[in-house]
Order: sequence, then C-alpha cells, then structure tokens
Amino acid sequence: MASKKGIALTIGIAAAIIGSSFLIWYIPQSSPGGFIDAPRTDSEVIGDVYARHNDLATSIELRFEQWKNNNDTAVAGDMPAQLASAKSQIEQMRRDLDNHQPAQEWQESYDIYMQALDSYAVYLDALELKVDSGDKTDPDQTLDQRWRDLVDQSVEAMPI
Repeated sequence: MASKKGIALTIGIAAAIIGSSFLIWYIPQSSPGGFIDAPRTDSEVIGDVYARHNDLATSIELRFEQWKNNNDTAVAGDMPAQLASAKSQIEQMRRDLDNHQPAQEWQESYDIYMQALDSYAVYLDALELKVDSGDKTDPDQTLDQRWRDLVDQSVEAMPI
C-alpha cells in the first residue's frame, strides 16, 4: 500500500509537469513577439519592399488589362477592391521603409523608394478614376513611367 507521503509526492510531480507543459505552450501563444527576430539588414528591408512592390504592380497591370478587355461583371466588380487592396499594401510598404532606420549610405535609396511608392499611389488613383468612370483607356503614361524611374533611381543609389 502506498504511503500518504508517496502519493503527495507523485501528485506534486504530476502537477509540476502539467504546469510546466502549460507554460511552455502558453507563453509563446500570449506573446508572439516574445522571441526577438534577428534584425534585418538595410538591403533585406528595401529588397523585400522592392519584390512586393513589383509583384503588386505586375498583378494590378494584369488585372487592369483583363478589366479593359473583358465585359464580365465579376471582373469589373473586382477591380475597385483590387485597387483598394493595392493602396493599402503600398501604405504598408511605405511604413516598412519609414519604420526602418537605415544606415546613412542607404538613406538616399530609401528616400527615393518612398517617393516611388508615393508616385505609384498616384498612378493607382488614376487607375481608380478610369475604373470608376468605365473609361477603358490607359492612364497617362507619364504617371506609370514616373514611379518606374524613381524605382530605378533608388536601385542606382543603393551602396552595393
């Protein structure tokens, strides 16, 4: 027959195991930022924004072409939502650059890229006007070329 002392010790050990298991599960759940990510380099931050921006621009360009060439109401109805989402993504990219404090040699590239994002937002506004009015012509090409030129200038200013 087990002694009271042995039973109490077994219950204590079981409680400690269960409690520590719960804490191992709970702590990462309650503080997802608890584990510090390795700091990202200046080139990683701007490179990530560059990749996301180019993916977004390609996607919007494709969807706009589909909208122009298609009288399907599903495509037409989706275009304003796509543009709103694109604007939101551009704002997030701008915040990503703005929140990162690059080294001095990267600052010019960051500043120019933020101008490129602002210019792309103006281009998105022009697309939105076209879609809202049902005008299936391309927006002013100088708007498209402006943001592309700024991206190129930003890349040229990178200290690589």
